[in-house]
Amino acid sequence: MEEHGIKLNQRVHSTRLKERILAQFPNVQEHNKGRDILLAFEDDIGNALAKACKYDHDNDAVHLLRAAQILSCSNITASGIADHSKKTAWATWNAFLEVTTAFLSLASTLSELPDGILSSLERSIVLLYDRTSTCCDVNVLRKKLFSRKSRSLEYLPPTRAALEQHIKRTAYQAGHIWGQATIAFVSLPSPCDWGSMESTRSKTEVWLIGQHITEITGAQLPSRGDVLRLFFHGHNEHKKTVNDSASEVAASVISFWNKARIPTITEKSIGRKVVDLFLMWKGLKKNCTRTTDTQRKKEETFCDELEDLFDVAHPKAMQLLTIKEDRAFLAAQREKGRRGVMAGVDKKIACSIKRREESKSKQSLQQNQASSALEYDELGSSSETESQSSSSSSTSSLAISPVVSSSNRKRATLKVITPELSSTLDRTGISHRSALRIPGVQSSASLRSPARSFLPVLCSVGMVLNACRWPAPAITVAVVVIGLGHWCHCQQRSVHAPA
Repeated sequence: MEEHGIKLNQRVHSTRLKERILAQFPNVQEHNKGRDILLAFEDDIGNALAKACKYDHDNDAVHLLRAAQILSCSNITASGIADHSKKTAWATWNAFLEVTTAFLSLASTLSELPDGILSSLERSIVLLYDRTSTCCDVNVLRKKLFSRKSRSLEYLPPTRAALEQHIKRTAYQAGHIWGQATIAFVSLPSPCDWGSMESTRSKTEVWLIGQHITEITGAQLPSRGDVLRLFFHGHNEHKKTVNDSASEVAASVISFWNKARIPTITEKSIGRKVVDLFLMWKGLKKNCTRTTDTQRKKEETFCDELEDLFDVAHPKAMQLLTIKEDRAFLAAQREKGRRGVMAGVDKKIACSIKRREESKSKQSLQQNQASSALEYDELGSSSETESQSSSSSSTSSLAISPVVSSSNRKRATLKVITPELSSTLDRTGISHRSALRIPGVQSSASLRSPARSFLPVLCSVGMVLNACRWPAPAITVAVVVIGLGHWCHCQQRSVHAPA
């Protein structure tokens, strides 16, 4: 009555109103539907039922279901179909009614996606973006809209591959899942075969942090959030330990700070700061199920600080920086919001740094050459000293070579086991018969350096005889005899040697 413009000052009794209407119209029947009462004429009931049977509401429901999956606002944005409303999609559907068959085909549980469905849906997407286009390939339309109509990338249709994957996800959700909702035990195919990835974004998302990042990018110094996202990429994705992930993050952070030419703390200290930040997040995650005000404030404070600077500057960075702009940039980055960005490479400073590095490398090369020349001179002087000592040994029974004192000279080393002796020991296996070869080999070595071979002979003979389990007195006598014989042989060599 209110819809017909009749205003009432008091409440109408519904039962009395029904009785008055039935009394006024004898051919009207009442039909109860819960607490509501439906009044209908007897002559119109048959026509209404026939029309309801003739009109296939299930078909329309299926069409709307598939259309909502393909062209709904949320899925449109996810698949890249942007800047088109539902009204535009509805108008496109009315202009291209052949797509209804494709929507209806998605109602069944398909084993694979037919090419006819994909081509029909692809044509509808083309008309959605360009009503006057005659092409049937979205890739061709993308090229045309970008090159001729100068549309930005955000307002281009999705590629054919992306559209195919989205249609597969729609068919899986609407046909396989919702289409078998009334069946108790269903067999569903793998979602990976129907456009879904094995690792979704929800699986890789970290609480309070968001998605991982593989590297630190941008024109600002790294924030606390950037450091944690890079840390969780190595810790969760590559299954690295906390210390290893922190070391990788520290190396990335210090390289980024070096681009700004700001002095930093050591890489080891940066790694400790990364671990402390991770432990802070871990403490909040431990109590994430709490709903107290204190826990909520801690989480809000932590989220607000994620965009702050991860400060790893040297404690005296402001005094060490000589350029005024660098000091101002560091101060601005430490503020809330991190004002300022890093510009391109300063060619003047880059040239000065290059000249400085070339000068340092040239100085180091000169120092290396000088040190090598000094060592060569020392080797020459030592060889002359040895030759003088060998010539003076012809007139005296035993001569000791003089030692030239030098602060930079290295101490000489004496090889007790010569290569010939070691090869002989390996060949003989230190048996009684084979042990007799050792003095001969050592005597041949003494011909080249008699002054240095006296002690190795005695040591080697003593070790061999001890290995053969000779008694101690016999070992002593043998060592003395062989030593004297070896010494006499050396003296004869030095006397008969030509001057």
